[in-house]
Parts: sequence; structure tokens; C-alpha cells
Amino acid sequence: MIPRAFALSHSRPILNNTLISISRHLSHSSRDRSTAQEAASIMMENFKDSQFIRRQILDANQVQKLALTLNRPNLSGYHLVYFTPGGLESELGADGTDTSFNAPFPFTRRMWAGGKIEWATSSSFSSSAGLELRVGDEVEEVTALISATPRKSRSAGEMVLVEVKKEYHGPRGLALTDLRSWIFRPEIEPLSGSSDIKLLADADLRQPALVKHQVAEDGKPVRWHRWSPTSLFRFSALTFNGHKIHYNEDWTRNVEGHPGLVVHGPLNLINILNFWQDFHGKGKFPSTINYRALSPLYAGQTYQIQGTKLEAGGHTGKNKWEMVVQRHVKVRIQMVPHEVKQSLLRTSLVIFQDEGVRGLYNGFSAGLTRACEIHPDQSSHPLRSAQQLIYTRTLTYGAVRIGVYEELRQQAVTNGFGTASHLIPIAFASGFAAAILGTPSDIANIRMQNDKSQTPQLRRNYRHTFHAWTQMRTQKGWRSFSQGMLANCFRCSFMTASQLACYDFFKGLLRDQINRPDSTATHLTASLGASLVATSVASPMDVIRTHMVGASSKPGVRASVWGILSHLVSTEGYRWVFRGWSSSFIRLGSQTIATLVIMEQQRKLYRAYVARQD
Repeated sequence: MIPRAFALSHSRPILNNTLISISRHLSHSSRDRSTAQEAASIMMENFKDSQFIRRQILDANQVQKLALTLNRPNLSGYHLVYFTPGGLESELGADGTDTSFNAPFPFTRRMWAGGKIEWATSSSFSSSAGLELRVGDEVEEVTALISATPRKSRSAGEMVLVEVKKEYHGPRGLALTDLRSWIFRPEIEPLSGSSDIKLLADADLRQPALVKHQVAEDGKPVRWHRWSPTSLFRFSALTFNGHKIHYNEDWTRNVEGHPGLVVHGPLNLINILNFWQDFHGKGKFPSTINYRALSPLYAGQTYQIQGTKLEAGGHTGKNKWEMVVQRHVKVRIQMVPHEVKQSLLRTSLVIFQDEGVRGLYNGFSAGLTRACEIHPDQSSHPLRSAQQLIYTRTLTYGAVRIGVYEELRQQAVTNGFGTASHLIPIAFASGFAAAILGTPSDIANIRMQNDKSQTPQLRRNYRHTFHAWTQMRTQKGWRSFSQGMLANCFRCSFMTASQLACYDFFKGLLRDQINRPDSTATHLTASLGASLVATSVASPMDVIRTHMVGASSKPGVRASVWGILSHLVSTEGYRWVFRGWSSSFIRLGSQTIATLVIMEQQRKLYRAYVARQD
């Protein structure tokens, strides 16, 4: 439906008055509270075998204003900004919605739930059939009620699911069929709402609307959106939509209970269609789109759209695509592009708000290491998994690097080679050896934690580390256990050198140069210095390693260290080096201090044990 012309013309709506009269009757004739079953039955009885017709000339002004709102010249789904609702303000519902096809009282709160659009084209993925709507066409909209069904919400509250069918007929015949699903919930009194609403941790309301593009690790395009309150108001005005949840923040928070202004369902649908047309449809429309809203998106939130091509569907042989719209709280700081990067506090608040405490510990079973997210429906309890599997990383990484370093350090000191120039190579070699054994656990951990950032078709759904290893061996062989090993080995080598060797260096400096006693305070100070060095050294390597190991499961896709490094430098300069440094220090710093202080106590116990044996 790309507009062929922008010649101005006057709108000429013709509204069937029967629709208004029936809607008023349903909304105001009786204030008795109906059950969902009764409300659905009343709707089906009143609207049975009824069609409501409106006619309008598609003027260029609406398309121009939509293009300005979306900041793009070519548009999909622009029929959604025509045939806007009529009626006086006194005829609107309490929440500002028009009352056409509304369920009877008390089910007056409407939300867009999903639907299906089918374009009347002669071939799949083709806009050349000549049937599309064009600016200047006189179009007839025919609307009919398909169904009204009582439903239960997740909280066991009653609601009514209403399905409406709209056909758009242009001068060349039927152009498209638009099936829409609305959910109607019970009315809320304006004074009964609660002001104790959680604020959005990831919403930036100070910035204008954002549209950014990124090529994902698997080479697929990703489009990022962020809608400002101003943009939502302009879209509401363009569609003559008085629904208060899109522009009245006081109503949205204190009455409806949303944490912020809600992004319009039709706006999300248009964004999906535009994305598909730009990257997958080669400028053409799809023949059909089925869509469903799972949860609201709010003003100021940054979210992404990504598509995956599925196999040809059924007997039609038509290609199918899955388009996913999701908030980007899954791929934490290191995987978010710089333009939409979130702070540590904001990211943590979003994870806690969405998933509770459990969300902060996803990937726990793979060794308590990196960050992102595991599919909640496919995971075992994180603490139970940790009890079963934490020994894998402890034995394959921690024990090896500390044990090898201590043994080699003791021999070096005994032979008079205990300076920093000798300890650093020893620590480097210890970390390199430990990383070879620990890489499979890290691969499983990062994949589990990144899993939910993938589209459903690409998710691995690992339940725990052993399940991850089994799937890795079955799907890609033993070679998959070494993915990113080189980057991991260098990272662990540098980190071990900066942790263990720097700790011994700082401790010797405090003890020999500043005459500090060999006490716990000295150990804490030395370990703090070592943790600062270790975080600064390891953080940029974590960024590279996360990009490598967190790559998609698409067959044949492999990323190199130098390729990722070149991409990061070319796109972000050298800002990427300190991306996620604060989160790394909170994790690695506390781990380093605890490890080194405990290790020092073990050294004392070991020396006392050896002395008693001698």
C-alpha cells in the first residue's frame, strides 16, 4: 500500500447511524453489572448479521502526517489511520475510547489484543496486482462483528474477547481484509486506582523517538525503536484516538495501573510491517500477517524488531516469517549497541521488575559467571541446578589456575625467582591452562543466558550445564566445545596474572616498602588493588568473548576475535573498552577480594601443616 500520489483531497466520511445507536444502547441503557458470559451474549444478539458501512476518500494529509510521525517516506499498513472514530466527547467511554462494538457495562476498558490482515493480491509477497489502496481513492469500509467470547485473565478476572472483521473496497475491488481482536475488561472508577505503581526502570522520556538499525551476530538485521510521549500523542491525534492510556499519564498510572504511557497496538503493527517490507519483502507487502500482543510496551522504552524466515507453509508453498518485538533487557550491557546502552542500575532494575530475584541468577548452574537470561519455562530451579553443577567450573577452572599458580610460585620463590617479572608469566600460564578446561562451562553459561534474546526458533532451551553439553555434542560435535577458546584463554591468562601476580606484588609492596604487617587489612588492601587491575584488564576481553560465544546458532556462522574487534572499533571507536566495567567490577572485584583473602588463609594453614609434618 505504498501511496502513488500525494494530491490533496477532502475527506468525505459517511457513517451508518445504526452503529452509534446500538453502541449507546449497550453502554448506557442498563447500568446493571453483567457477567462476561452475559455481555458476550448481548453483543452477539444485537450485532448478529449486521454490517456497518463507512466511505471515505483517502487524502494525502493523513499519510503525510503518518510519515512525519514515523520519520520515513514509505509506509505499510496506512489504512489504519483512516476511518477514524466519530462521536462527541460525551459519547466516549470513561477511558476515552469510542464505544463502537464495545461490550456492555461493566466491560468498558478496551485493549488491542491482535488480529490478522490479508491483502487481496494475485500472488504471494506481491504488491503489483493493482488492488492496493491509493491516495485519492474513494474507499468503502464494511465492518461486522465476528464473535464475542467470555474469557478469564491470568488473575482469574472476567473479560470479553471481541473479534471484528473490516473489509476495505477500493475502485479496483477488495483491497484487504482486517480482522481485529479486542479485550474488554471491567470498568475502573477514576478514584479507585492506586498511586503505588512501579516506575519503569528502562524508560527514557527525555529523548525524542528513536529508530536505529544493527546487524546481529548472525548477520540478520535488527531495528530498534523508542517512542516518546510526544510521538504517542501525535499518533493518537492522527487517528483521532481518545484512549487516555496513550497520552494521559495520570490516568494511565493511577487508574489503569500501567507504569507508563502505552504504545499503540496499531503503531506496533505498522512498525512490524515496515520492518518486513524494508529487510525481507524487498519493498512489497506480505500476503497475510497474523499478530498477537503479549504484553504492553511503554513510552521511553527501547525495544527491538527481528525477523526469522521459516519453512514454506503447508500446501500453499508460501514462505513464512516470524517477526518478534521484544524489550531488550535480555542481552545485558555488553551486547547492547552504544546508542541504546543501559546503565548497570537500570538494567538490574528492569531484570528484577520483569523476573524477580530469580532473573538476576539466570545461568547460575553454568558456573556463576556471565550475564543474560535463560528461558524460564525450560529451566530447572537455579539454586538446585547450582548445587548439582557448580563443581564443574570450580574443578575445571578455579582449582586449576590457583593450584598450578601456587605450585609454580612456591618453586620459583624457593629458587630465588619471586619477583613480579617471574610471577606474571607463571600466572599467565596458569590461567591459560585453566581456560582450556573451563571453556565448555563458559560456553554453556553464555548461551543459556543469551537464549531469550533470540527469536523462539533460534533458542536452544538448555536446562542446565550437562544438558547444554549433550546438545552441543549432538548438534555440532566436539568442535563446539572450543568455540571462542582462544579469546577465553587470553582473557583468563591476563586476568589470572592481574589477580594473583598483582596481589602478591601489592602485598609485597605494602609489607616491604610501607612496613605494613602481614595482616588481614594488608590482604584486603592488596586484593582491592588486584581487583581494580583485573577488572580493567578483563572487561574489554569479556566484551569480545561475549560477542563470540553469544553468537546465534545459525549453521556456518563463526566469528573471529579480529573480526569482532574491528567491528567494535569501527562502530564505537574505543568506547566499547569500558562497556560494562562497573558491572564487571561489582562481580569480579568482590570475587577477587573474597578469593584472595580466603586463599591467603589457606596458605597459612598449608604452611602450618607442612611445618608440623617436617
